[in-house]
Amino acid sequence: MDTKMSRAVLFISLCLVVNGNEDNYSTTGVTQLPDPPEVEVIGQTTTTVTINITAPRFGTITKYQVGYAYYSEFADANENSSSTIFTTPENMVPGSAYVIYVSSLNQDVKSASDTSLIAHTLPSPPTKVSVLSQQTTSLILNVTPGPGNHAYFCAEYFDVRHPVPVKRVSDSSILLSLPGLQPGTLYNTSVFTLSNNLRSPESEFDGMKLTTVPSRPQNVTISGCTSNTINLTVTPGIGGYDEFKIIYFNTQDPENVVQMIYKTPDILVGGLDPGSEYNVSVFVLSNGIQSTEGVFADSLAVTHLTDKESTTATQDITVTRTMINTTAGDESLDDMCTISGYITGPNTAMEGSTVKFLAIFSVDINCESWSTSLGIQWYFGDVDITKKNSSRVQIQSNYSQPEIPWSYLTFNHVSILDTKPLRACYLEKCYAKSALQIQLLPEVWIYPLAVSVEVRGQTDLTCTVTEYEGVTLEFIWSFNGITQTNESALPGFPVTNNTMSVLHLRNLTKQDSGNYTCMAMLYDNNSTTIMSSTSFLYVLNKDAETCTSTTDESGLVWATTPAGIQQTQPCQNGFTGSAIRVCNTDGLWGKTNFINCVRTQIDNALKQANDIKDGLINANAIPGVLDSIAVVTSTSFSNSTQLTSGDLSKTSVVLSALVDVIDKSPDTPNVTQNFVDIIDNMLSPVNQETWTDVNIQSPTTDASDMMKTVEKLGNAVGKNISIDSPFIFQGNNIVVQIKRIRDHAIHSTLNTSTGHPNFQHKVALDLGTGNTGGITFTAALYATIGSILPSNNNFSSGYPSEVLGFSIVNGYSSHHYLPSNVSLKFDIETLRSNNNLTGDVNISCVYWNFNESVGPVGWSDVGCTWSTEKQKCLCNHLTNFAVLMSPIEITNEIDIVRLRIITLAGCSLSILSTVVTMVVYMLLWRYIKNDRSVLVMNMCVAVTAGYVLFLAGLDQTDDNVLCTVIAALLHFFFLAMFCLMLSDGIQLLRRTTVVMNVKSRLKWLLLIGWGIPAIVVGITIGIKHNGGYHSEKYCWLTLTDGVLYSFVGPVLAVIVINVVVMILVLKALLTSQFIMTKSQRQRIGSAIRSVCVLLPVLGITWFFGILSINDDLIVFQYLFAVTNSLQGFFIFLFHCILSVPVRRAMRQKYKKATSTSRSNKSQATTRSSRYSIDNVIDEPYKREKVNKLSSSQSSLHSTQSSHLHRQVKKNSPL
Repeated sequence: MDTKMSRAVLFISLCLVVNGNEDNYSTTGVTQLPDPPEVEVIGQTTTTVTINITAPRFGTITKYQVGYAYYSEFADANENSSSTIFTTPENMVPGSAYVIYVSSLNQDVKSASDTSLIAHTLPSPPTKVSVLSQQTTSLILNVTPGPGNHAYFCAEYFDVRHPVPVKRVSDSSILLSLPGLQPGTLYNTSVFTLSNNLRSPESEFDGMKLTTVPSRPQNVTISGCTSNTINLTVTPGIGGYDEFKIIYFNTQDPENVVQMIYKTPDILVGGLDPGSEYNVSVFVLSNGIQSTEGVFADSLAVTHLTDKESTTATQDITVTRTMINTTAGDESLDDMCTISGYITGPNTAMEGSTVKFLAIFSVDINCESWSTSLGIQWYFGDVDITKKNSSRVQIQSNYSQPEIPWSYLTFNHVSILDTKPLRACYLEKCYAKSALQIQLLPEVWIYPLAVSVEVRGQTDLTCTVTEYEGVTLEFIWSFNGITQTNESALPGFPVTNNTMSVLHLRNLTKQDSGNYTCMAMLYDNNSTTIMSSTSFLYVLNKDAETCTSTTDESGLVWATTPAGIQQTQPCQNGFTGSAIRVCNTDGLWGKTNFINCVRTQIDNALKQANDIKDGLINANAIPGVLDSIAVVTSTSFSNSTQLTSGDLSKTSVVLSALVDVIDKSPDTPNVTQNFVDIIDNMLSPVNQETWTDVNIQSPTTDASDMMKTVEKLGNAVGKNISIDSPFIFQGNNIVVQIKRIRDHAIHSTLNTSTGHPNFQHKVALDLGTGNTGGITFTAALYATIGSILPSNNNFSSGYPSEVLGFSIVNGYSSHHYLPSNVSLKFDIETLRSNNNLTGDVNISCVYWNFNESVGPVGWSDVGCTWSTEKQKCLCNHLTNFAVLMSPIEITNEIDIVRLRIITLAGCSLSILSTVVTMVVYMLLWRYIKNDRSVLVMNMCVAVTAGYVLFLAGLDQTDDNVLCTVIAALLHFFFLAMFCLMLSDGIQLLRRTTVVMNVKSRLKWLLLIGWGIPAIVVGITIGIKHNGGYHSEKYCWLTLTDGVLYSFVGPVLAVIVINVVVMILVLKALLTSQFIMTKSQRQRIGSAIRSVCVLLPVLGITWFFGILSINDDLIVFQYLFAVTNSLQGFFIFLFHCILSVPVRRAMRQKYKKATSTSRSNKSQATTRSSRYSIDNVIDEPYKREKVNKLSSSQSSLHSTQSSHLHRQVKKNSPL
């Protein structure tokens, strides 16, 4: 009992101790992650945000990490309070929204999550506010914005005499119109900006005093006059006024003008000449502003009267106002109204920036009737761009106040080509602004663009800025998209001067791998331009898989890069854009992708073409654009590197854009010759590989766009062509004919300057007698385009002919059936010979389908047939046609699958069989070592290597170099297999026919087996070193240019020689005395067995391969697949399992000698009696062993043994 009580007390005590120290365990044991804090915004300026950070309820917090945009900052926690006030550095953009993330840190332990909130900076106030227009009831203000972002410009205003109510207007444009004002009234006006519902801070533009123009007097009457005075009574107009201004002069002395100011509307004008006429004008003044109009008395007569008459007579004189007759046809606009105006906008701009121009006109009230029908017109150089709204130009005009019309012009992405003066015109009154001065965009370079460093290594990244003047420059570095404002946050420290910043990276770890971006902040005239360049740093283990540093064909240096990473860097000098290259997972570089690399001449031409299409440049500039492209695309251009895929792609876009302009603008210059010249250059064979890259790399353009462009060009030019002036172009790669004929039957003959001189491609079509008004057609022959079109459908396996394009201007499309078939004749024989196609071939008549709605884009045979009788294509529609020729292949899918299975199984079995054969021979080598065994071992090596490469590398066509190597090795090993068979045949022939020659010829036999294949393969590769060695589908010899003959020729020679050898061997065997003593049945059986041994060894099965070329003889294709793929198994079967010497060697090696010497003699006698034809063919005993065997025979068999010994000696030398 006492023991139980003691244990209970001890347990309770332990629990108390644990509970009492729970906090100590949680803080002094494993450090827990702190909780995130609470955060609220308590203030902001235009460039900073102030937040209040409240520490979490539990845990100790030493500091906070605050992140926003590209920046990351740290703030020490307030030790004396749970709240910490943090204000960001002054690096925020005014009027912007930021997501701020705040994390808690306990020493270096960071909270698992953070607290985020959205904070806004105040928008900056305007930098300038000016009055553009002052009217009696409105004001228009021009606001110059401050830096940063803004949503609206706002104005609050009220009458200083009546502060209530306060009116407010806002607008997203820089023009603010203040409507609903009273004439001659002073307004307290404040102008500010709004962004994210926050108002800009107070500025000098708060509380401005602005006044409207007072209205003119409503009426002026003459209340009395004397010989030298006149009394006027003025009735003021609407709104406020302070004074009245009187301007008068004697009509006899108009240069003597008098101005008088009066405070009251009752005006006494004195000092006049009696009996004179005066011109009097009355104006209203308010807040120092005069009314725009006055009341005129054009011929006011003042009569000299006596005082008596003056007191008794009264005379009312009406003040009249002369009106302008705006409908007078013989008066010019300048005589009827007055227009003034101006254009505001920048004089300089940074390349690639957006600039804005404002045109404002002040129009006399008498011109208002004109403004309803005419608008403000903008001219860029000599081109009217008023109605040319595009991606680069937007125009916004406003005529809500007819007396002050205005128009806003926005230019996006300005370039060095935009240096033309601007003009704005309204009612025939024009104001000009000088051309923009374009400042080239500074270039930011970082070196190296990519670098690989081992763990604990170091490197430097250097950032420089070129071509910057008149701007303030600041460098900022970022790592993986996060801008670091303090050096400790980077794995290195930057050292910066006026033009350069160097980031020193030291003691690097794998966590430091990533993108290091250098941002150059350029400040100029309150605008900020951000340029950046990025370097890729890879921190690697010493044994990491990488692609080694290399230089590609364009001269670009690609740094060492980890496997599986894509590299990007600027294109070579003279090009714009970036090149891309992938380091494959196997550590080999992929092909450089130049689809975004465009030479500057073509890039400028593209910009000009887009401006011409948008109407910003006159169409007369088209010849100059085409001339610049023709120079760089010409194959004779000495200073030109080979065209890139980007060059071809962008040139296609330029031509397409310009042909659209020509189609819509009949007055454009005749540039047909220029167009076709460029297309002829682009289709040159030297660009064939580059076109293949375009087809793969470009999502929007390919070689078929050339055919589209020619067809559209034919339609555009054909509208204005006459019967007597056809257009005909004959180049090396394209022929184009654009003709107009009277007849309804079309016949066109075409041939390129490099085509076959004795053949003419022909197109014939009869549209029927209903077409008698003349027909305009376009016919084109493309000599090289067939081989560069993308292959993406069922017809990609055939060899394409030249392409014939045919269209009728404004006539039948590719989907409209013709009244009769169009007939097309192609050069079939040249196509056959160029591709080494012999025997029967398939010929398909196809057309290129551009319309995805009717089928896949590519070759299609819908509506087209091949006429074997006429040897022509017949189609019921128009477009671009060709014939595809291919050797007859197996078309039965079931047969294809079966043959593949047979080949895979047979080759695998052959590899296993030859390996087993080599193992068996090596184990028994001391018993079977001779010349023939060496040849068998070499044959096994050739068969094994050939079939392993055949199964593993036949389809590796993605890498051209690797595929060439595989094809060459297959060529070598398969030839070696046959040549070793030849050596074996020669050895067999020597055994059966040569009696006394016992000297080994092994080295010469091996030289035949391996040397001849090496010579043949070397010569073939030397001839085809520029390409064309392997086929496009498999890593095996191509059918073109006779390459396959380098294999077929030696194979056929070996087969023929071995057939002769087999005949000679069989003849020797069948005529031997040993065979002649047997019965007829035994004779036939021995011959059959000899043939079965020799056939697989000597390669007779390849006769089946020759016979299997014809698809009709499908049985020989099966025989070839079975016998050829099982050749290794045949070697194992006849050289191991059925080989008597091998079986005898195995018995000698593994069977223990348990018999006595008598038994051994008896066993020797038994073996001698079983000596057969196998010994003659496979492995005879050496001469001394035969002699020993003969002497040990019993006297009963001595005669037979001596006879056998003589036979062996005669026919089987060592």
